[in-house]
Amino acid sequence: NQDPIFYAHHAFTFVVGDLAAKSLEERGIASAPLYGLDMLPQINGVKECPGHNVGDTTIFKNLVRYKSSQEPGSEHTWA
Repeated sequence: NQDPIFYAHHAFTFVVGDLAAKSLEERGIASAPLYGLDMLPQINGVKECPGHNVGDTTIFKNLVRYKSSQEPGSEHTWA
């Protein structure tokens, strides 16, 4: 990228995000890996991105087997 501030801004953004996540974890409010983002649909009652939520089923079949007992052709969720 030719923007001279691009990488500095991205580094700053990631540092702020990491510090916020660390603060949430230290205060016992949330923990890795989702830091409470999985609770948003219950808090505001709205699923933000249907198909991309933790409990949604993907259109892919057997993309990643999380369980050894998963049946061929079954869909998995991210939960």
